[in-house]
Amino acid sequence: MGATIVRHGQWGGPGEEATARYLRDHLDERWTVVCGRQLVHSSGTRDTDFIVIGPNSVTVIEEKSWHGDLTGNDVFWYDRATREERGNPINQAVGAARILAGGLTHHNRALRNALKQAVPAREAPPHLVYALVVLSSPDVRVSVDDPRVERHVVYLDGCEQALYEIDEFVAGQFNFAPFHDRVLTHVTGLSRRPATPKKLGPYEIVTRLDPTPRGRRYVGRHHDGSIRVLLTLERQGLTAEELRANDNPLLREYHAMRRLAPLRRVFAVDPYFGVDYERMWVVPMHPPEPTLFTLGNLIRARVQPSLETFTAVAADSYAGLADIHAEGITHRALHPSRVWMDPETNRVTFSDFLIAKIADADVGTVHDADDADHEGQLYRAPECRRTAHAAGNPSDVYSLALCLLSWWEIHQSDPPVAPQASPSLPDKVRHALDTALAMNANDRPEARQVADLLAAYLAETTGPDPAAGARADRYDTVRRLGDGAAATTRLVVDRARSRYRTLKSANAPGLVGRLRRDSAGSADPRDHPRPTDLLRTALHRVTRSDSPATRSGQPDTTAPRDDARPT
Repeated sequence: MGATIVRHGQWGGPGEEATARYLRDHLDERWTVVCGRQLVHSSGTRDTDFIVIGPNSVTVIEEKSWHGDLTGNDVFWYDRATREERGNPINQAVGAARILAGGLTHHNRALRNALKQAVPAREAPPHLVYALVVLSSPDVRVSVDDPRVERHVVYLDGCEQALYEIDEFVAGQFNFAPFHDRVLTHVTGLSRRPATPKKLGPYEIVTRLDPTPRGRRYVGRHHDGSIRVLLTLERQGLTAEELRANDNPLLREYHAMRRLAPLRRVFAVDPYFGVDYERMWVVPMHPPEPTLFTLGNLIRARVQPSLETFTAVAADSYAGLADIHAEGITHRALHPSRVWMDPETNRVTFSDFLIAKIADADVGTVHDADDADHEGQLYRAPECRRTAHAAGNPSDVYSLALCLLSWWEIHQSDPPVAPQASPSLPDKVRHALDTALAMNANDRPEARQVADLLAAYLAETTGPDPAAGARADRYDTVRRLGDGAAATTRLVVDRARSRYRTLKSANAPGLVGRLRRDSAGSADPRDHPRPTDLLRTALHRVTRSDSPATRSGQPDTTAPRDDARPT
């Protein structure tokens, strides 16, 4: 007799069913496998594939039926063949395990006290809930630069051994037997994971994306053809007052992005709307343009910038951060994957304001800031490495400098604990970034001061602008509109036609060319994936599916494989 399987609803995919059967056949009768449950907490929801209750432990399992060679880091995993970008499943599993552990101890005071008493005073209690990622496809190979892989990622064949080892380890620290039945009752009583909807308001659901700590995400197509990323937020509470209070953490990112929208430093977001009698909010977010790259994309593709490009991007990013701070918002979770740049204009945009600090008192506190942000922890300033709640504007100044230096030096691994600007940078640029990296928050300049220092260096090293009214062939320059790594844009008067035009002159065409071709000298193009290919997510595939060729019946070569289930 094997393990007991508890399931309500449909499987999430063939990999889930195969994993459930394997666990049933390879674990003994003391084990229970609970399938497809949803964890609900005050600031969002998390879906789980499996929660496995053993004689002495509880383990959350995130199943992935991905194929082929997988590379990546602590934030994203990539399919080397399709170049599809996916969220790191370790973060999903660990986040769900933390929420489940909090729920178990919150509803069971005796269990909470017993865990505390299992260790000497002032020591952290032992973990009761663990997290595993199970790769169910036999042909998958993992080469991910994340030290957590060794202890959190297992293949389906032999995964029961990891569960037995976890159970044995917990048994040596804590007597779970008196609490087993109550924990089992709690887990089996969790609400089931909801199915993917066909529509949300006026949007037809096209596919599902990786969830955020706040809720599920979908790609939706409006009846007018526009595409949006739909973030769903399940509201918690019984009374109107409780619902309003719990809306604060759910809508924090929405409020931050709406406030910052006039700055054009964030992606646009449409007004949210309610579904299911307003038990759920849906936030339609505009997707990033396919021409934009994150610093993380460029780091992974090993696209090192020229000094001019780097300094221009650094100056603009600090100017943008200063504008954000002036609006009373602190990001608190900056990371290379959350800093976007346009290679033609060098303009920087920021994303992921999930745990942002907002000056207004009526938006409340993000109580789960540390659990909600795993990706940004390595880039935190010294004062907030223990907890993101200690982060302020100087912390953003530090984190942004660390992101920029990781790009300049093409850091593929974790950033250093005590970083310094590279000696390869000019003295004035290095000085500006070193002051931003001061270990003491009080010694750091404001973002605007760093932007001014970098802008001053650019002014010294860049040739003078053509004077307004200077003739260039048949055009008279009115004013300069913007500078980029690849081009300079000016507003001009076409004297022959007596009308205004926008004139773009190339000044570094090699950069755009480099971003659009494979790295030189690669024997196998797959060893050097192009940044544009790294951005071929399901979102961009959906956008391209509206092309005339696709509508006419031509095959879409970027369509996801049937066996690569988006999760």
